[in-house]
Amino acid sequence: MLDGVEVTTTATHRRGIGLVFQDDRLFP
Repeated sequence: MLDGVEVTTTATHRRGIGLVFQDDRLFP
């Protein structure tokens, strides 16, 4: 499992800033 910061960074590159907030709720 990746770190919370790494997961957010990955989501930013793969999906976009808009979905990063959604991932933040899934991976608090």
